[in-house]
Amino acid sequence: MKRIHNTPVPQVLITNLKKIMHPLLKSGLLLLIAAIAGSPGKVLAHYSYDASYNCADCHSDGRTWESVHGGSPTPTPVPTPTPIPKVVCVSNGLVGNGTDTAKDFLKDNGFLAVTTTWQGTNGTFSGSLRLEGKAFPVKGTVGVNGNATVTIKRTPANTVLELNFDKVTDGGNVTVTTVNGNVTTTGGLPLAVTARPAVSQTAKRYTVVLPSPAVGTFGHGYATLTVAANGTAVLTGKLADGTACTSTSRTVDDGSGNWLIPVYVPLYKASAGMLTGDVLLPKSPTDGDVVGSLDWLRPADPKSKVPIFQTGFLDAINPVGGVYTFVKGTALIPGGTFALTTDIAIPGGLWPATNVPSLPKPAKITFASATGMIKGSFCHTVGGKVVSTPFEGVALASPLTVGADSVQGAGFFLTPNPTTTVSGPVELVP
Repeated sequence: MKRIHNTPVPQVLITNLKKIMHPLLKSGLLLLIAAIAGSPGKVLAHYSYDASYNCADCHSDGRTWESVHGGSPTPTPVPTPTPIPKVVCVSNGLVGNGTDTAKDFLKDNGFLAVTTTWQGTNGTFSGSLRLEGKAFPVKGTVGVNGNATVTIKRTPANTVLELNFDKVTDGGNVTVTTVNGNVTTTGGLPLAVTARPAVSQTAKRYTVVLPSPAVGTFGHGYATLTVAANGTAVLTGKLADGTACTSTSRTVDDGSGNWLIPVYVPLYKASAGMLTGDVLLPKSPTDGDVVGSLDWLRPADPKSKVPIFQTGFLDAINPVGGVYTFVKGTALIPGGTFALTTDIAIPGGLWPATNVPSLPKPAKITFASATGMIKGSFCHTVGGKVVSTPFEGVALASPLTVGADSVQGAGFFLTPNPTTTVSGPVELVP
């Protein structure tokens, strides 16, 4: 109600106006009414009726709409808009242009992780692109055509990412179509890269052998892999030169019956090296074993005393592993006997139902049933001297082929005085 002008009028006119205007007021029309009933000289006001009208506004005697008109005014309902639900999708994947030389591999291969929030056809995203061991923020709004461009500030030249978001496919496929700048050797090379949406699955633990990439130079690296119900995968282990590595990412569906886990781990001083690639898991333990393809880049170190470290290398590793299960009171190795094979063979190992294995002295072995880790030591001759050498690795729940051997556990020992040989293989042979 708004009063737009004031004019003193006689009481008789006010009373007559009330009688005429109440039926019109009840019908909801705009009208001129006597504003404040009662004594002469009151003010004529111009009001417009709305749902908040109260008859007491016109009657100083306090009469209500019900007592004057009967019934109650019915406000016009205001429609409540239906909220558009938000859909949040976490996607990750490896970024690279297929460069396979050690010189360009580090700057041309990375890892993209993006969280996209969709509300209807509108999308926003945030995440990071990891290159050369550094994390660069990636953030923006998805265009109407599903595209977005992000500029990443780098030295000596900025990198421009052209992203395409596919809401139809699980709401989370993110394709990097082009990278300009110093991510590629020439700039602007097309990339066949898709960061896929993460998927949930049954939580599991795996033990994985990283077979020697160069027989005669290295032993076997190893890792444990835990996959949570929300798809978070953590790969933790050591490479065959003794370097620890940990990768955390989200499992995605590769579209061909496997879970795919992207692996990206910066390594060594100034993140000048890396371990990167994919690990594939069967969707069911009965579908197969853990496989994959990883690239291990170690940068050149001219000051090293080890020739292979002086030049550096880029080697391929093909992981082998499986779901790790342990039943208390049941021997992990059926039959209860095994041999420990290093650069020498140590037969006579015992693996009883208590799962406390032993080796003929002076060799030793311990087993952590919760994780599948094995550790121990053995003696061999180095430079004419008998040396006690530690080893480490993982046990497998069932025998798998590593190299040319069927083993139920594998790892490495570091050579005390490495020259051409950095480490040696350790295998549990049932």
